[in-house]
Amino acid sequence: MGPISAIALGALAALPSYFGLILRVRTTLDDSLDVVAAHGVGGTVGALLTGVFAQKALNGVADGLLFGNPAKLGIQGVAVLAAIVYSGALTFVLLKLIGAVVPLRTDAEEESTGLDVTQHGEEAYVHAQGSGTLSMQR
Repeated sequence: MGPISAIALGALAALPSYFGLILRVRTTLDDSLDVVAAHGVGGTVGALLTGVFAQKALNGVADGLLFGNPAKLGIQGVAVLAAIVYSGALTFVLLKLIGAVVPLRTDAEEESTGLDVTQHGEEAYVHAQGSGTLSMQR
């Protein structure tokens, strides 16, 4: 795709990602790095829009929907679904294997205290109240 199409793709893919981030905050889903909203939603929209904006003159393979090849959008859709199924299935299997050896989550008390303290024995940030482990000198 050309530069203008790439800019349009980026702008269009950013919107659903942003709203995915806003929606995730309102739920109890545990996705602290917002992988689904940022990479899942943005990547899906970007992959689908590639099927819209693709230009054979630039990629040497196939035109997209805007250049007379609506089948390319369908191909991209199938590829996106395959990637979702593959990554979802492998993630499930890996989580089950890891969960059989070690717990996947800490308990609520450790999470409330902070994982930096309970898992690593240190504080990442010094709060306004101060910290017993760090002192500041002027």
